[in-house]
Amino acid sequence: MKKIILLPILFLSFAQAETVVEKLSCKIETVVDGNTIICQQDSTKETITLILFQSIAPNGKQPYAKKAKDTLRKLLNIENNFLIQSYGKDQFGNILVTIFEYKLYGCGSKNLATTCTKYNNINLEMIKQGASWNNPLGQQFSDYQQAQEEAKKAKRGLWTEPNPIPPWIYRQMIRHEEKKQTDFILEEYRHNHPY
Repeated sequence: MKKIILLPILFLSFAQAETVVEKLSCKIETVVDGNTIICQQDSTKETITLILFQSIAPNGKQPYAKKAKDTLRKLLNIENNFLIQSYGKDQFGNILVTIFEYKLYGCGSKNLATTCTKYNNINLEMIKQGASWNNPLGQQFSDYQQAQEEAKKAKRGLWTEPNPIPPWIYRQMIRHEEKKQTDFILEEYRHNHPY
């Protein structure tokens, strides 16, 4: 299993400022889906759930859900090294994270041996590959929005579907299925977000 390190960052909310002070190191146990990773902390052996921040992949029985999971699994290749930034916890106690793959390589002049680091944002890469949506309800980062527009235009991943349904709309449809409100919810979404 690949070892990853959680780095604390400042987590701000409008009501109060809270600092995430806990440094965590963990080993990936499993990739649950295109958003979720289960890790075991090295120090406590406690199992924790990590959720990709700003990236929302198809759920459960949605089209492309299995491919999104496989994409995340491939991006978390056991041969690579990762750093993780934690943004605090969601309402279910899962840790919201951005995962960065990093590679060390030589750089600088011949006389100065220097090691440089290249980072690849896995959350952003999921969106670039069309394996997930940029979270429209989260913070709006231009690079995430641009990655989604480029994936959509190039018809990569889930964008090969004629009208992919985002997970948050899919969940509403499931909840309202018994009430026969599915058509209304889908029509309202498509009206506000034309493809």
